[in-house]
Amino acid sequence: MKNRQPTNYRHWAFRLFIYVILLNILLVYIEATSTHLVFNTMEEPTTYSNTETVAMVAGLLANLLFLAGIVFTTIMWVKKEPKDYKWYTATIGYPIFTMTFMGLTFYSFFAID
Repeated sequence: MKNRQPTNYRHWAFRLFIYVILLNILLVYIEATSTHLVFNTMEEPTTYSNTETVAMVAGLLANLLFLAGIVFTTIMWVKKEPKDYKWYTATIGYPIFTMTFMGLTFYSFFAID
């Protein structure tokens, strides 16, 4: 009989999900408190302020962690890991984030000005 090592895919999927939520909260805070990003359109597009740089890096990191979390969630399903709160949070959370992103993208694409 094979002695199977326990995997940590559900743990990492849950952890990355929490990181994505925290980074999205940070991005909302940056966008809400920075009117500079909206009204400062006369500068060269190649120069970025510190706030814009932090927002770009946080957004990129949030997207990469989101994709990695989806990969870990998929592996978690394939490996049939035991179900606990981490499994349920990752299984329910990532599709909700995906549907929210798709809904916002669809709305912004077809929004009437």
